[in-house]
Amino acid sequence: MATETRVTEWQECKDGPRYPGLSHGGYTHYRIWQQFDGLRWFQRHEWSRADGSSEMGNWINGIRNWVSSATPAPAEQAA
Repeated sequence: MATETRVTEWQECKDGPRYPGLSHGGYTHYRIWQQFDGLRWFQRHEWSRADGSSEMGNWINGIRNWVSSATPAPAEQAA
């Protein structure tokens, strides 16, 4: 079975940027990436910063299902 990857739409961080004192101005948006390999589930967050840069978190395991708003990720982004 091939690994399936899904991603949510970008969500705005509530109450303004998280950690606005950081040099990049804080995190303003996030989206959730998920993968299922037929046996195990994995998830990570992608963060968008106030300066326009982004940061991808590490994969974690232990989730049990797709986030309801996640849709199949474009193949070129699914890595």
